[in-house]
Amino acid sequence: MDETGVQINTPSVGQRYAVPAGAQKALRPAVIDGSQELTTVLECIAADGSVLPPLYVFKGRMLDLSGIVDERHDGKVTATETGWTNTAITAKWFDEVFLPRSEEIAGKGKHRLLIMDGHKSHFPLSILEKAVSNGVDVICLPAHTTQALSPLDVSCFRPLKEFWAEELRKEMMLTGCVKRSDVVRLYGNARERGMTSANAISGFASTGIWPLTRLRAIPQSKFIPDNPSEAELEELIEDQAEADDTVDMLWTLVDSQRTKDGRG
Repeated sequence: MDETGVQINTPSVGQRYAVPAGAQKALRPAVIDGSQELTTVLECIAADGSVLPPLYVFKGRMLDLSGIVDERHDGKVTATETGWTNTAITAKWFDEVFLPRSEEIAGKGKHRLLIMDGHKSHFPLSILEKAVSNGVDVICLPAHTTQALSPLDVSCFRPLKEFWAEELRKEMMLTGCVKRSDVVRLYGNARERGMTSANAISGFASTGIWPLTRLRAIPQSKFIPDNPSEAELEELIEDQAEADDTVDMLWTLVDSQRTKDGRG
């Protein structure tokens, strides 16, 4: 699981728009007024290519969100004062999206693994307690590594953002303005093209999470300092040996789980 943010009425620098006659005067104020309107979206994908429904976090109050859900696109909608996530929002996502949908994917009674970044809003005690009682193991990615180790960051969010920008451009050309009520529809269109099953599978493979492989997401050369001393080189060798031991341990856990599930 990871989150991404989208803003409305924020065209690219230097981008020109063809708008309906008479819309030019309305375009500039709309762009300025909406430039700070952030919507956070919680996304989650599975190693088999499944894509869970998103949770949209709008800025404002829930009372302002009537009519904002697009029936054509699956997902949940909520709001916070800032448009950012917090522990209550993550707990809502865990209860209403992750637990039921991941059980559908894995099968009733099967163990599941939830991988998240280390942001404090992702780890309220209530989630960890429910995870234990529902057979969910939670892993936190190391700090500042999500661009290389998060399947969503590696393979899904970039095309998603490109298609989102494309949807914004098309809407601006048609209407001269993108409203909050347009977000789910436009994001849903972009999501259908960017959050694909193929991209989800590629994300897990590219990060070495599944199939479980020796870590290739971050080249070993990235950890070697300039002009390393003999002591630093020896430390790197020891660290690599420990990493290999960790991978071996994970494979042992995988084999053990397969045996329990009758797949060994």
